[in-house]
Amino acid sequence: MSNRKLFEYESETGYSDEIVPMLKVVPEWYKKMPKSIMIPENNIEEPTGTAKLCVPFLESMTVGYCIKLWQDVLVEQTPNGPVFRYKTGNVVGSRSPLQTDPMPVPFGYEPYYYTWIVSAAIKLPEGYSAIYTHPFNRFDLPFVTLTAVIDNDTSIPGGNSPFFLQKGFEGLIPKGTPITQVIPFKREDWVSKEVKGLAAFGRSHEKGPHDWYRKFWWRRKSYK
Repeated sequence: MSNRKLFEYESETGYSDEIVPMLKVVPEWYKKMPKSIMIPENNIEEPTGTAKLCVPFLESMTVGYCIKLWQDVLVEQTPNGPVFRYKTGNVVGSRSPLQTDPMPVPFGYEPYYYTWIVSAAIKLPEGYSAIYTHPFNRFDLPFVTLTAVIDNDTSIPGGNSPFFLQKGFEGLIPKGTPITQVIPFKREDWVSKEVKGLAAFGRSHEKGPHDWYRKFWWRRKSYK
């Protein structure tokens, strides 16, 4: 435990579960996914592994921490565009589309620019930053949160996380919905270099067991 890095945070909303490890918000559709399925090929049905056996796929959804929606938000469509309703406080803000022009709006989303108003401060160890992004592989959510990188070794209180709403969406976005994935990383200088033979080295594993990556190369990460 002594070599663990400390992810410090404080929520000012009163919702004690606002920031949690991503492992705690793995979606139900993933939990229900079978590990293998039968796919007819050449008139012969053979078992085929699903995404549930793909370690990189799962790890993308469990790396880092999650900022969750701290109260229910009801979305209603009106002649003037979507309206967000909630009981108290500031949950959703808006900005002019001119502030991101000419950045294109994601296909299938409303042409408006909204923000999640986050009332939580996050602090990382010296030399660390964090990626703030839409929860990985969560295309089931009726919005898409934009991505940012913040140097969090100085406590930065709250802030606004921009997002786009799915076009025509109307309904409840319940309390506890993951809205942002926070992934800490150490700031380091890098340089790129082409190395001949890397592709051949990678192909040398193709004849090994189907889970060779998990057995031989993958390193477990822990976020608590």
